[in-house]
Amino acid sequence: WREILLLQTGVTEIQKADLITWTFGPENTRIAQINRLINKISYYDVLDGRFRDRLQLDHQTGSLTITNITTEHTGLYGFLQIIGGKQVTPKKFSVTVSGDFIVKDEIKLMKTMRGQSVTLHTDLTEIEENELIWWKFADSSVNKEAEFSVIAKWDKTNNEENLCNEERFRDRLHLDHNTGSLTITNITNELCGHYKHTHMETKI
Repeated sequence: WREILLLQTGVTEIQKADLITWTFGPENTRIAQINRLINKISYYDVLDGRFRDRLQLDHQTGSLTITNITTEHTGLYGFLQIIGGKQVTPKKFSVTVSGDFIVKDEIKLMKTMRGQSVTLHTDLTEIEENELIWWKFADSSVNKEAEFSVIAKWDKTNNEENLCNEERFRDRLHLDHNTGSLTITNITNELCGHYKHTHMETKI
């Protein structure tokens, strides 16, 4: 059973960032921080100590590793950067820890021009043998979990790909089997909306 959770920032180098912060929960409680101005990494013993001695920050990328995870670590994680005194658009991860698996969600809202292509990145460098990737979609006016529907799935363990055959998505979806990134070609108004990437690690 894999007891380590890695939340990747998708950043190759954070030297330009003055400050990066990881938060947890609905109150956005600060749990870890890198302050480049004073070259200091800090971990915060909060929330009844559930993260005590379990956090590790990558000083180059800002990615967060959580060890010895339990169901207490289920929740919403936020990654924020301050560059030049201004906050960059934050990233949010929804993590569910169960008895046999870990599920990581990241919601992305993309805007592009009609007729163009767009690639939605997972920020993974390579999908492991025990991992599954799928993408869900909801119309722009909808953001409830129940309204999201699966449009693409890649199961590396069984080498299986499933793409939505609905008219608006037909022949427009392309999955990268190494990273799980999704490319959508020939964008139309019907394809504008919320795209959610889910990454699941199955029991080893």
